[in-house]
Amino acid sequence: MEDSGRKKCAPKVQLHIHLDGSVRVQTVIDLALEYDIPLPTYDVDKLKSLLESYTGSLTKFLEAFKIFAPVYTGKLKALRRIALEFVEDCENCGLWYCEVRYCPFLLTGDSLSVYEVMDTIENALKEGSEKYNVKIKSILSIMLHLPDTAMKTVEIAKSYENVVGIDIAGDENTVPKTGYDARFRKAFEEAKNLNISRTVHAGENGPPWHVEFAIRDLDAQRIGHGYATVKDENVIKLCQQKHIHLETCPLSSRATGSVSGDWKNHPLKKIVKLGISFSVNSDDTIMTGKDVRGDFRVCLDKIGLTRQDLISSVS
Repeated sequence: MEDSGRKKCAPKVQLHIHLDGSVRVQTVIDLALEYDIPLPTYDVDKLKSLLESYTGSLTKFLEAFKIFAPVYTGKLKALRRIALEFVEDCENCGLWYCEVRYCPFLLTGDSLSVYEVMDTIENALKEGSEKYNVKIKSILSIMLHLPDTAMKTVEIAKSYENVVGIDIAGDENTVPKTGYDARFRKAFEEAKNLNISRTVHAGENGPPWHVEFAIRDLDAQRIGHGYATVKDENVIKLCQQKHIHLETCPLSSRATGSVSGDWKNHPLKKIVKLGISFSVNSDDTIMTGKDVRGDFRVCLDKIGLTRQDLISSVS
């Protein structure tokens, strides 16, 4: 396979990207037409602009998923297609290694079993990985509003060799000040016992103590986003001492309203200065309209990171 295109691209590794949020706009339209699912528009440019307009808050950002998620939810053929295209898109933007996350329980619809969803996606990712020469691993997300699926998700992760980790996603501001629900704690404890890696969405649009809770209650090794970390000296020290890795997503941080103001004051700049381990990722490409190269470009041109900063982040 010709790899010259990859050598021209800065990003080589991606650790935080959602499969169901990184579907091609044209594919959304194709599937909507195939399954007779209504969309606000069937024009690619107009739909792209519409989705990218769902900005300003994480709540609004996630509302957009209601527009396109029905085209693949509960449909094995559609899930296979988006998984294959996902790997092709990884190859197109120069990636060698990618960890893609999804919640299988959100993709079953009314008719599929969670194992049908898993088999379809994992087989397609494996097929795409072999075809496009990109190493793809999976992370299974547990939704905060679905605590009863937590332990089952760990059981599923154990059953699929290509699944390397579990995650918690959803509205982090529903986490009480007493910490995470016991069902999440037990699931993450079991994952640790099974040597399954652990990451948690925290400190994206919530307070620093969400990051602390993820580390304390769930023994998280990585934090999804984690921008609030830099607001609290104790949390900063905790991340440094525990060698916690922050999966930052610059473009989506602005789209969700999690970070505002001048790009030069983005928390990522302080994260780098503090020597906290980090990576640059794209989160949900259908919402930002850019793949991870766009995030790297923002880091260089607007945030003010150096190429060496970015090289160090993935080495």
